[in-house]
Amino acid sequence: MFFKKEKNKNFLLQKGVNLASKGEDVDAIKFYDKVLDLDSDHFLALYNKGISLGRIGKYDEELNCLQKALNINPEDVDAWNDKAFALGKLGRYEEQLESLNIALKLDSKHFKALFNKGIFFMGFEKYLEALKCFDEALEVNPMYVDAWYNKGLIFQRLGKDKESLKYYDKTLELDPQYFNALVNKGVALGKLKRYSEELECLNRALKLNPKNIQARFNQAITFMELEKYDDALNSFAEILNLDLNNANVWYNKGIIYEKRGDNEKALECFKKALKLESNKNY
Repeated sequence: MFFKKEKNKNFLLQKGVNLASKGEDVDAIKFYDKVLDLDSDHFLALYNKGISLGRIGKYDEELNCLQKALNINPEDVDAWNDKAFALGKLGRYEEQLESLNIALKLDSKHFKALFNKGIFFMGFEKYLEALKCFDEALEVNPMYVDAWYNKGLIFQRLGKDKESLKYYDKTLELDPQYFNALVNKGVALGKLKRYSEELECLNRALKLNPKNIQARFNQAITFMELEKYDDALNSFAEILNLDLNNANVWYNKGIIYEKRGDNEKALECFKKALKLESNKNY
């Protein structure tokens, strides 16, 4: 009887894990609950239920499950790391840092906890501390692409655009389809007035996500810098198909028409932009 019950629990748990791996977390939770009906102290069911709850935005419930799991096994590093994530989502930052420190006390080379501690410091603009954490994470796992990307982001935030490029390049070497690295590399190149290279990055990004408004807007502004005004207007048109009330687009369309000497169209665009901005203030 005991072995049959254990086999049943393992079967139900695996069903939940399989569903969660396909992004079907709501259904996965149902199977974790079935395991917990049989064994309320089942560590993996509690842990995996917590992770699935976090993925659907139920952070209070995620935290509750992870705490129950940690009551059973207080030395599980992954659970402390994931508890920190939930605490961060709930704005409980002191407890978040405490959980990360506990995780790293248990395993000083847990690269995900090191990375998450770096993200924590980034959130408070403590960039030197964040870089130290990312460097330590990369010593453990040099292929950890998110750490390379966030190093680039820090240097960009510090105004060191040229230095940020080498970290974005490393990110894209490991993952050529890393969308945010392409977009932010483009931004860095634009600040360095390397507009043709910026455009190349943005075009690659937009092949991955053609409906991303920020990337499309950056593309249009780059076309303007290159004085390719027809191309810029086409990019702005793409944005307006998605968001007709984008004041920045209307304003920059006005700039183009003004440069072309079409003052009537320019005034029309400026009036539209002003009206949209005014509506935002109400």
